[in-house]
Amino acid sequence: MKLNTYGIIKEYSGTHEGLVYYYNRKQKKIVTRKHVNCKHTEQHDKFTAINQNLKTIYTSDGYIQDLKTYSVCYNHGYKNRKKCPTNWRNIFTMIMWAMAKQYPEIDLSTLTRADIYEQDLPCKSVMRAIDSGLLPEVKGYARFTNEI
Repeated sequence: MKLNTYGIIKEYSGTHEGLVYYYNRKQKKIVTRKHVNCKHTEQHDKFTAINQNLKTIYTSDGYIQDLKTYSVCYNHGYKNRKKCPTNWRNIFTMIMWAMAKQYPEIDLSTLTRADIYEQDLPCKSVMRAIDSGLLPEVKGYARFTNEI
């Protein structure tokens, strides 16, 4: 059994008997899921390449702050409480995957910040992403104008 505890059993993380436990600070809950060992496929390599590339795209501090503020606004919506993205990186990834679905000619594994500006893509700002349907609308979203 591999287990880490933080505080007085308030935060609990690790694996035990085929389950993975971790504490989600924003939801203030211990989350449990089944531990899964997936077969390695070509799709895993593609997914890994895309996520590694998305992490290399430089994002400005203002854009990150807009994503954080969007997360707070989105998570305050009553109907959104079950599926709340917990950090700005999750929302950024949601925008990129939604954009790839909307624009199939875009390859996320090779996309760069320069490509985003050259092609004038809607992920350039959070407000544009909401206007183009990449993210659900939240109250006061017009203030999210900082560019990537």
